[in-house]
Amino acid sequence: MNYLAKFTRIGWDVDDTLIGSRHAHEIADYIRANPLGQQHHIVTFRSHGMQGRVFRDLEAYGLDRRHFDSLTNCPDHVYEAQGEAYRGWKGSICAGIGIEVLVDDDTENVASGCAAHGVEHIHPDHLFIDSEFAARVRAAADAPPVQSFSSIAEVHAWLDSL
Repeated sequence: MNYLAKFTRIGWDVDDTLIGSRHAHEIADYIRANPLGQQHHIVTFRSHGMQGRVFRDLEAYGLDRRHFDSLTNCPDHVYEAQGEAYRGWKGSICAGIGIEVLVDDDTENVASGCAAHGVEHIHPDHLFIDSEFAARVRAAADAPPVQSFSSIAEVHAWLDSL
């Protein structure tokens, strides 16, 4: 979550980010504690009345209206149209209300709109990847193999030598 320290206004997706993601409880803890006094805004594709359930659904994570500065949901006609208007909607909304970063699992449908409007986008899982750990994993992946074999017989011979 250290990545978010540089932002004062954070946008949050609902489904599979605040609700239902493997890190939803940790994200909720961060929002409740609000250690840096940041503003938290919900920007959701929920439409057709489903946006009315957002705070009811967030109760399971100990979150309510007082933890958020705003909730903006997708207009029904934008949701129905999909396409470019849909993919650009969250980025446009975030830029319009001064949100600097959007945390959203739906990279395919939000990244291009965020980029077009100068809003950073991050997948919620990436908030929990320690940069030092990621660097070690990359280094290990780039390193030559410790031992390589071209046949099962070589594997057995090597195992027998141990």
